[in-house]
Amino acid sequence: MFDKFFCYLGRAVKNDFRIIKRDYFKVRRIIKSCQCKEHLDVANKVITLFYMKHGNNFLLKKLEQRFRFKRKLINKI
Repeated sequence: MFDKFFCYLGRAVKNDFRIIKRDYFKVRRIIKSCQCKEHLDVANKVITLFYMKHGNNFLLKKLEQRFRFKRKLINKI
């Protein structure tokens, strides 16, 4: 009985990590494709929604670093 429970629990956790990873790469792709300040505003909103959905501080910091770097590049242009 417990074996089935732990098997299902393991699948659920693995599925959650897969969903978080998929969403993280989507947000990263959006940040990468930014070409002007308006795009950065949208990317910032998507980062906020990602954090609200998943609440992962580690990935949030990585996304914010990428966002700040992209913002510096766009502001120089």
